[in-house]
Amino acid sequence: MHQDEILVQSVSHVVVTPTDRQSGSPTGRRIHGALKVTCEVTSALPLLYNALCQGEVLNEVVLDWYRISLSGTQERFFSTELTNARLSKVQVLLPDSREAKAKHFNQFVNLFFTYRKIEWAHHAAGTYGVDDWRTPLEA
Repeated sequence: MHQDEILVQSVSHVVVTPTDRQSGSPTGRRIHGALKVTCEVTSALPLLYNALCQGEVLNEVVLDWYRISLSGTQERFFSTELTNARLSKVQVLLPDSREAKAKHFNQFVNLFFTYRKIEWAHHAAGTYGVDDWRTPLEA
């Protein structure tokens, strides 16, 4: 890992298009929920709080997804890139250390990002998707 990278433990993200319950036809523009990443607490946490509290625009946030290939090596197979992202929420998860089941848990933080543009790339398949709020959808 590089100095400006954070190891992500999990990702959660929802994009929906409002639809008519009867016909299934779209009734409005797509809605992007905040992209949530969960990672261990690191020395970057105070800087992330600063970015949140100051409303800092993060020009580029890149999530690289890795898996073990058939040959047994680690490969980047997917990536998500956010353009003009902002932290909308920081949530610290610190289990009660007095509980036996929490004895082996680390401290985690959930980071919620909103963004102007999102790009998805499946590098193994060569497929790509993008959505930019500035670009109107064509009929």
